[in-house]
Amino acid sequence: MRRSPEELQSLVREYHKNLSGVSIPFWMEVPDFLDILDHFEQTQQTVEAEICLRVALRMHPDNAEILMRKVYRLKNDGRWHDAEALVNQIEDQDNLDVQFFLAEKALSELRFFDANTIYENLIAREKENVAQEFEEQLEEQPSLDDLYLEIAELFLDYGSEVFAKKFLQLLDKTSPLYPRVQLLESEILMRYGTPFYGIEQVEQVIDEDPYNVDAWVLRAELANDLKDYPKCLEAAEYALAISPKHPKALRMKAIAALGLEKWNTVLKVYKTYHDIEPNDYTMSLSVGEIYLNRNKVPQARAALQHAMKNCGSDNPDKQRISLDLAMSYAMEGDIRKAYVCVATLASLGVPHDEMLLQAVRVAITYGFLPFAAELLRMRNLEVPIADERNVQLAQLLHESQLHNDFKTNWEELFQANFPAESEVQAYRAYAAVKLQNKQVFIDSFAAALQHQPSLLQQLFYTDYKNIPLHQIADLVVAEVFSRNKRT
Repeated sequence: MRRSPEELQSLVREYHKNLSGVSIPFWMEVPDFLDILDHFEQTQQTVEAEICLRVALRMHPDNAEILMRKVYRLKNDGRWHDAEALVNQIEDQDNLDVQFFLAEKALSELRFFDANTIYENLIAREKENVAQEFEEQLEEQPSLDDLYLEIAELFLDYGSEVFAKKFLQLLDKTSPLYPRVQLLESEILMRYGTPFYGIEQVEQVIDEDPYNVDAWVLRAELANDLKDYPKCLEAAEYALAISPKHPKALRMKAIAALGLEKWNTVLKVYKTYHDIEPNDYTMSLSVGEIYLNRNKVPQARAALQHAMKNCGSDNPDKQRISLDLAMSYAMEGDIRKAYVCVATLASLGVPHDEMLLQAVRVAITYGFLPFAAELLRMRNLEVPIADERNVQLAQLLHESQLHNDFKTNWEELFQANFPAESEVQAYRAYAAVKLQNKQVFIDSFAAALQHQPSLLQQLFYTDYKNIPLHQIADLVVAEVFSRNKRT
């Protein structure tokens, strides 16, 4: 039987009182421990939950329900091997929680049919138990809708919409849980790339219950998927009116504000969100970049350092954060610290030559040209000049309009034997005009005209907007090289 809030608070106070009397042994029943554990976990009292679990295991070392709490704690920490080892020690392998764990293990390995078999056996067993209880107690037959819904959500969590829909269809449409079914079906439609069709179901749930915060949050997600940022922001605002500190609603509000370029709104949301979700890096990253764009370097760095600390090493955003931190130091004129940040990319799987090129990009962006030249000298030792990786170098120098300052590098690119189809031919043609190298211009322009006409048109568009591409070479020779020869 579920305890009232007052009864739960009284039980928690009793637990703390007993726990504080270290020298006085005390005893608590398993259901009491489970309720206290639920309370600590729901209120995010992680340390208290861990202590409570240890005490419970000391008193009830063989209890399957207590052991399974430990199992799921290990699983949630990513320690699947330890969790499986502990499950194997449980004597009652038919225990409902044990079977649920084995099914989730199958889901984690994408063995969806095996998981489906386990769940179907559980449902058959639960139906027998329910029928027996109904016969003995002559009460209204309990529903298995909770079980169907939990199974469907697990299949969705592991990416199988097909099996999720199968179990969702088992729920009675008159069930109090059916609005949740409608929301999950809308989420499936969003995953299928058809969010527009999910909106109708979500709005039906909202019409029936305007205070359903989950429905408003999903409405915001669907709008975001359609890039309808005003509607996304509106839905997130409604959700926050119902639950002012709802983490997902705050997140959707920030995402919508980013889409609408309402930077102040993002910063305002961050102040609340950061306290609620201190381990989330994503909004810290966005906020750090907003501050960078506003030249507020100390605030930017604080947010970015928080993002760096909480972003996993295997997450591609880690590279982005490293570069942002590098820019924060470069903006303050400290290119050495900036380079140290960029150098961490090598430990994140970025090839060394690519890391050096990224460092060159940062140095050029913030005006440290001698430092950039030195980094390029280092890079040239490991990347042959005719290597296709140097297309990126040519592109970088072109985008930065660096020709005379990096004339040596361009001369090396001019002399290298790139294939005719290489994109570098277009960049060489443009640079050859700036550096007055007629022969390189003629040869590179001809190659690019054949293999990279779109890129060539893009590079010469500013100076020759209305001139057909095939006529540009003759015009350049006549107007630029001939004039310079006469001069």
